[in-house]
Amino acid sequence: MSLFAEIEAESKSIWAEIEGGEKPFIRIGTAMCGIAAGASAVVDEVKNFVNNNNVDATVSEVGCIGICFAEPILDIKISNGTRLLYGNVNPENVSNIIDGCLLKSDFPKSKLIGSLGKTTEDNDAIPDLLQDPIFKLQHKIALRNAGEIDPCDINQYIGRGGYSGLNKALTSMKSEEVLQQVMDSGLRGRGGAFFATGLKWSFLSKSNAEEKYILCNC
Repeated sequence: MSLFAEIEAESKSIWAEIEGGEKPFIRIGTAMCGIAAGASAVVDEVKNFVNNNNVDATVSEVGCIGICFAEPILDIKISNGTRLLYGNVNPENVSNIIDGCLLKSDFPKSKLIGSLGKTTEDNDAIPDLLQDPIFKLQHKIALRNAGEIDPCDINQYIGRGGYSGLNKALTSMKSEEVLQQVMDSGLRGRGGAFFATGLKWSFLSKSNAEEKYILCNC
């Protein structure tokens, strides 16, 4: 087994326990829209409440799920796997929401905007956001991890497939195959020229320079 395969297996195990285990998982959206709406103070209050009340939960800051108007969003996975999303949350709401969802099993209705995916049979009245017109027809690829993982936690990223494509390109593909796959994908730059990425890469591959650099413009 390669080193990456070992790391990947460990990360997938960690992620499976976070996402599928009985331990509550609390996500707070802290993309630019969340931060602008006051998510940093919500994060602080969540951590304070969890620590002060001995709540055994995983707390992660995540990206935006695409409904910026509802930020700050507090996303809580309770013990039965249901993910409850509360929108436009402020620090004063935190204790009531977490206390109800995790300590009293009587989740508050105020600020509740819906669930992501499955709910319990008792909670059929809770709207499933994945069936909302905003999300129903979406098939996320590049943004599939947004709102799901903590971008600062490498195990969460690798556990959901992160770096697997890079590992494949570096260990089991020839450079010509990588270039061809990028060309076939139709990937293009999002600047004014809309230049074909595979073609741009092909220029660099023909260079005889001893040192080459990878620049990530993000």
